[in-house]
Amino acid sequence: MTRPTLPDMEPEQVHLDIDPAILADDAALLYTATALFRDWVRSITGGVEVLLQVHTLRDCTTVSYTDDGSIVVSYPDAIGMVDGVPDAIADETDFWWVVAPSGVPGDGSGFDREFITGGMGSYGAGQPLFLSDDAWFIRKPAHLGSGPYTEAEVRAYHPQWFQHEFMHHVFATWPEFGLEDSPHQWFDRSTWPDDFEGIYEADYYIEAVDKRLLAATPSLAEGLAAVHPGGVAELALEAFAGDYRREPVENDWHEVTVQLDGPDLRWTNSAGVQWSLEIRGDELWAGPDCPYGESELLVEQQDGRVDALWFGGERYGRVD
Repeated sequence: MTRPTLPDMEPEQVHLDIDPAILADDAALLYTATALFRDWVRSITGGVEVLLQVHTLRDCTTVSYTDDGSIVVSYPDAIGMVDGVPDAIADETDFWWVVAPSGVPGDGSGFDREFITGGMGSYGAGQPLFLSDDAWFIRKPAHLGSGPYTEAEVRAYHPQWFQHEFMHHVFATWPEFGLEDSPHQWFDRSTWPDDFEGIYEADYYIEAVDKRLLAATPSLAEGLAAVHPGGVAELALEAFAGDYRREPVENDWHEVTVQLDGPDLRWTNSAGVQWSLEIRGDELWAGPDCPYGESELLVEQQDGRVDALWFGGERYGRVD
């Protein structure tokens, strides 16, 4: 782990284990912190149960930070952590959550900066990935108070944090409603839809659910279920050929045609930029000529038909 130090913000490297309080009593703290959030998801989805399973990684992760002079962002290698989860667990998982040792010295006081150690990311075929550190559930950071959390605070506050992060994922999954066209737009009352009547962040969420998402297609239950892409070795190259679109379309790179190119495939976007796609074993990869570098594309398929390609963490749905 690399973290800043006082008085000159010089970085130091330390080796830390997860705080024992996180895993004590069969990780009771994690179940308590998520209980109300899991109940809320069940309510808005019409009965989908969110079952929490805690898996402890034996391999170390890295925690690093950035500092822009006012905010320190400290995150672990979350993708690497999830990659280390056994397939038997991963194949049954819809939502991911990583908890790593905190990169915040103490409670962060005295640094003249705000520490950000949590947030919402994405894994695989668009699965939500909650990011957090252990201290977030044990002691209050300097901007929220001081001292350890009480059980009542854990039960009441942390579900609100999970809801906040989760709504980033929800609003991105149903972009047609424009509920987060700009980051955290619910903090600016002038950006709210005309039929929203509330004032506070929580009002925005409940009105978003009641007035938009409960009638959404796909439904909340369907759209929040994980897509587990399959292998591609048995697919004919012709199965990939077609037109694909990333929604919402924001530029010419979001409309794509995949064509046969000899023994491989070629990805061409509406901006005219193209690169090769290659079958490597049971995986589809962007080739070395891709401007983003070589990377695996995840493939949604059913009965030999390719329904979508996941590239760069974004879904390109088939439109032909």
